[in-house]
Amino acid sequence: MRVAIIESDASFINELENVITQQGWDVEFYGSSSDFSLADLTTMNVILADLSINGMSGQELLKAIHNKTKADLYLMSEDLEMFCEKDAQNDYIKGLLRKDVNSIIAKLQYIESKIKIMSLTTSGTFNLNAMLAKANGYSFHIDSGIAYIELQTFLSDENKEHMLDRIQEAGVNKAIISYPGQKSLSALHYEQLLEICGFFQRHDKHIAFWNVENNACITEMLDGCKLNRIIPAFDDSEKAINYLNSK
Repeated sequence: MRVAIIESDASFINELENVITQQGWDVEFYGSSSDFSLADLTTMNVILADLSINGMSGQELLKAIHNKTKADLYLMSEDLEMFCEKDAQNDYIKGLLRKDVNSIIAKLQYIESKIKIMSLTTSGTFNLNAMLAKANGYSFHIDSGIAYIELQTFLSDENKEHMLDRIQEAGVNKAIISYPGQKSLSALHYEQLLEICGFFQRHDKHIAFWNVENNACITEMLDGCKLNRIIPAFDDSEKAINYLNSK
């Protein structure tokens, strides 16, 4: 993590530097307006700034920081009450920090953890949606006004209610539901499909069934049990979409 600290108090810089260098961060200190004028902040992850830096007013410093970087900016002060409400609500000021070494280290550790988590969730090595699907027993996303629900397993009552609540909150009235990877469905699975279908009918919503794997076997079972009269089943996703869009 790259950190820029804009602070003109030499004694505080020494105190902070002794602790902060042990954290393994790449830290640059700027103690005056002349130092800061040469600063390249484009690769910084976070900026900590004391507005009382020598040779520049607080508003000039804020404007200069904003022109140099889009990194998160935290203002430091021994007296946080000195900041007016306008400062606290400024769009590019992320927060206010008491000028205390322990408080600053704790905040930077939190920011580093947040950056690592964000990096993981956006990388190909970590699929947050897949993890949530495994934990909840289903995945859920919306595309063009249709909710696509993939049931990974038989849902607990709690997870089923959670899923139905999400559908309600999303405000969609159409859904395609499937059991991807399932070669056959048990009586419990069909019972669950009927419960979900009942929810849709009670709320004036429309549902279709399309399985992305081994669809023919499952749709044949739905036909054989006459469930296709209640849950329209399709062997092609486009047919399911066209059916729902006709409603």
